[in-house]
Amino acid sequence: MMTRFAADELDKIGFDMDTVQTSLSALDIGDALRTLLKDSEEKYIVVFKGSQNTVFLEEAIKQILADPADVGLLPRQNNWWMERKNRFFESLRK
Repeated sequence: MMTRFAADELDKIGFDMDTVQTSLSALDIGDALRTLLKDSEEKYIVVFKGSQNTVFLEEAIKQILADPADVGLLPRQNNWWMERKNRFFESLRK
């Protein structure tokens, strides 16, 4: 949805599209954010908004947590969910 609607609107208003990244995978977004935050001397506030269907945005959040012990505070971290999420992310790679 981001690519289809929000990114298109950003482009229409002249936003620098070289700075916009979209992906079907929360893992890819988390990796890009982790790199951005690690390589930057600037301070950021990162706000996440996702649905509770197949986005699994908590997996992006997991990658940028200041304290890895906070993973337990994220939703859907039990074995059943992790197996389901792993299958989903694998399906995106095919």
